[in-house]
Amino acid sequence: MDVSLPRLAEDIGLSVSTVKQARWTASRWSTDQRRKGVSFTVHRVLASIEDDAERFAAIDQPPEGKTRCTVDDAQRVNQSLPCPQGQNPSVICWTRRFTAGPSPRGRSAK
Repeated sequence: MDVSLPRLAEDIGLSVSTVKQARWTASRWSTDQRRKGVSFTVHRVLASIEDDAERFAAIDQPPEGKTRCTVDDAQRVNQSLPCPQGQNPSVICWTRRFTAGPSPRGRSAK
């Protein structure tokens, strides 16, 4: 592992896995696609949507009667998506639905 991540984590007082998770989430959302007023956790949950257009649309479509997407809403969106074709659905769908990005404990969904 590159020494810069552990050094950064130590400097800012976070675990390496937390820094990795934040980096992964940020990599899935270009600066112009990030939404003010929407939590980083919502961005993290929706980041596991593979298709860029689908992911970007999901954050702009809050549930009816709401002005923004909550973490629970994002998890429901993620769970309602079909599993990718040609892949083992018992592994891929479980991974996408129950782990959005790298786990805080350092285990990766990939």
